[in-house]
Amino acid sequence: MRILLDTQALLWLDREPDRLSAAARVVIADPGNIVAVSVASVWEIRIKVAIGRLELDKDISEIVREQQAVNLLEILPIELRHADMLPRLPPIHKDPFDRIIVATAMADGYTLATADRTILQYPVETLSI
Repeated sequence: MRILLDTQALLWLDREPDRLSAAARVVIADPGNIVAVSVASVWEIRIKVAIGRLELDKDISEIVREQQAVNLLEILPIELRHADMLPRLPPIHKDPFDRIIVATAMADGYTLATADRTILQYPVETLSI
């Protein structure tokens, strides 16, 4: 299974893993699965920290490196094919980070791990966190 964590899923995985659903924890821990995060999530977190909307105990790069070691987390760049998917998305969500994460999951065939009810309205396979 190919899982793309949304920004909240990445933060919960690091800060509050017990908040993740049992199914999400099993999927993430399975070394046979590919678990990834978009660089868009890292960018979103950096912006939120910079403007004071989010506090972290450690730098997001450190969090990502730890998750790469523990959960074999892969980092997905934003590619032209992801941007090309954006016009095909229905205008459900105004958040550009969520839209590029949804587009990435759709373009690359990932199941999107999310708790965002708005994202559930997109035609993308999801895993509830």
